[in-house]
Amino acid sequence: MSRKTKIFALIVLGLAAVIFAISSFSGKEEDTSVNPNNLLISNTGVIPLPGNDNPIINSNDEFSKVLSTIKNIVIDTSVLQNPAYILLRDFPVSLGTDSVGRSNPFAPIGVDSPVSTQETLVQTLQAGKITKTTAEAGAQVSLSSSAPVSVVFEYGTTDTFGSVTPATIVTKNTTVLSTLTGLIPETLYYVRAVAIVGSSTTVANTTSFVTSK
Repeated sequence: MSRKTKIFALIVLGLAAVIFAISSFSGKEEDTSVNPNNLLISNTGVIPLPGNDNPIINSNDEFSKVLSTIKNIVIDTSVLQNPAYILLRDFPVSLGTDSVGRSNPFAPIGVDSPVSTQETLVQTLQAGKITKTTAEAGAQVSLSSSAPVSVVFEYGTTDTFGSVTPATIVTKNTTVLSTLTGLIPETLYYVRAVAIVGSSTTVANTTSFVTSK
């Protein structure tokens, strides 16, 4: 066998090996078929053909199965009437008041406009320890200065109140609690906290509760 013949044979074998390798690693061809519902089914998904009005339904859709069970969920609200739940109270932690810097940091030194004094912040909490004739009102108080603050609770069977508790003096950020007495059983009451600093009065939000049987 001549040298040229050997070289030609090696080239042919090399090309054959390359073609075989390409065909082996190129993956499977996309398998497509058309079912009676006029859908083109392939290994890449389901494609509706033109003129197909039938919706695509995936019977293995786990989300649809979970969604269909929501209507069977029953929420038990009896826990809201449990005495232990009714006695729960929220005691938030006051983070205090942020220090206020210059009103205009780009203004020359000495020409800042005066910063207005912030008012005392007070929030009425939900009443707790509710009985037939008593309840415990609460308020979260955040002071804007070191001046003492008087906190009272207005309460009554309407949102115009009518009764008020003795004042509690506070000198720091704290939670104020006060007992409401002389209540009527099974009656809706409204209550709100009021903070008094000198001639300034801050009225908090109004909450409500119902006395027990």
